[in-house]
Amino acid sequence: MSPLTPGPSHREDSHLKDRLNQIAEKITSPAFLSGQGLSNEIGFWIFDYPPEHELQVREYLTFVEGVLSRQHSELTVDHVNLLRDYLHERGFLDKAITRDGHTLQVDIYRLEEEDDWLLEVVNKGGTSHVWDDRFATDQAAMDAVHEAIDEEGIAAFLD
Repeated sequence: MSPLTPGPSHREDSHLKDRLNQIAEKITSPAFLSGQGLSNEIGFWIFDYPPEHELQVREYLTFVEGVLSRQHSELTVDHVNLLRDYLHERGFLDKAITRDGHTLQVDIYRLEEEDDWLLEVVNKGGTSHVWDDRFATDQAAMDAVHEAIDEEGIAAFLD
C-alpha cells in the first residue's frame, strides 16, 4: 500500500484566496494585537469559508503560520487549526468505511511534533493495518485507503 501521487486535489477559489491574503495583515495589525474594540480580550478571528475549500484553507494556514514565524517572531501561533485538532482528539474525524457488508474503522492522526499524517485501518475483529507511508494531508491518507480497497478489495483487511 503506497500513498497517492502528489498533485492538486482541489480547485482554488479566487475570491477565497483574496480573503485569505488579508489574514496576516489583519491579525498583525496594532488594533488586533492590542485588543482594541474587543473589550481588552485576547484577539481572535473567526474565518468562515465553504467546506469544499477546506484543503485550500489548510494550505494557506500552513503558509501564513510560516510567514508569521519569520516576520513576527514575537508572535506565537499555538494552534492555527484548533478546531480541527479538537475534533480529531474527540474522534469526530475518524471514519468508517463499509463495503460488501464489512465495516472498517479508519483512523488518521498526526503526532504532536510531526508534520505528516499516519494511517491505521482496524477491522471488526480488532486487527490493525498501519501504513508505513506517511501522508502530507489527512485527505491524502483517506484517499490511500479508498485506493487500497479499490485495488485489493476489502477482504485484504479482514481477519
